[in-house]
Amino acid sequence: MFLTFRLRAFPIFILLSSFGFARAQDLVIDLYEDVPPYSTGISSEESWVDGRVSNVQIPQLYIYKPNQENNKRAVVIYCPGGGYSRLAMAGYGKGYAEYFNEMGITAVILKYRLPISENLTERDKVPITDGKQAIKLVRNMAEQLEIDSDKIIIMGSSAGGHLASMLSTQYDLGFSNSEDKLQSYSSKPNFSILIYPVISMDTAIAHMGSRRNLIGSNPEENLIKKYSSELNVTKHTPPSFIVHGSNDSSVSVINSVRYYEALLQNKIPVEMHVFQDGAHGSGLGKEEEAWSQWKVLCKKWIELNVL
Repeated sequence: MFLTFRLRAFPIFILLSSFGFARAQDLVIDLYEDVPPYSTGISSEESWVDGRVSNVQIPQLYIYKPNQENNKRAVVIYCPGGGYSRLAMAGYGKGYAEYFNEMGITAVILKYRLPISENLTERDKVPITDGKQAIKLVRNMAEQLEIDSDKIIIMGSSAGGHLASMLSTQYDLGFSNSEDKLQSYSSKPNFSILIYPVISMDTAIAHMGSRRNLIGSNPEENLIKKYSSELNVTKHTPPSFIVHGSNDSSVSVINSVRYYEALLQNKIPVEMHVFQDGAHGSGLGKEEEAWSQWKVLCKKWIELNVL
């Protein structure tokens, strides 16, 4: 059962219980009022299995707010991973939301459309289009969400890290002449957090599943360059916190290294931690593992740079 409300023409739902999310105060907001860009408009069924969703049809934001007395007025928008074939929503996403809420940070989980989902055109443009829309929508809702519009952190893990890095390098600053007020807002995040991210489409280090799902098996060179985030860093790219495991057998740590080097070359503030033992998908980690220390380091980075 859903209770429906309206906020600035966008549908908002109080999520009572679904897909592993159980907190009554969570909000779920559709990204678009009408048919999303690059959609044929033909409806299809999303598939939810064990908190993972595929064939995403309705992109949405799942919003978790901290206790009001602890609110630091910052927000993190998390892009789940899944190789651009599915999204790990309930497990990693919910855990990250709790982690940030404890810090007094509003957490938003982005359910974005996947390039292999049904009923799409120009498939490679779909994830970044949804990501830009998410940032603009959150910025537009700053007052309602009780956040500051200059404290927006984009975060992603694995393929979600690739999307977060694209949003950090291929944003727009808003379109003042647009009839859609939402499009007047900038889609540039203020900071980024990347967890064992896919960064490059270079076959020497790329996660080939993510590459294939996003740009196909035999992409043109311009697409390879466009979606290799290390090649698109500029002096305006947001500061970043990066964490990866040197023994990650799914996404080579060289992805993070290349992005780190590109940020350094452009004099962008960046902090990176590479753990000897950090298998892909480690998430928040177990307290007895060295990997779990990234949470402490990230908290300090946020306190220094964001709050």
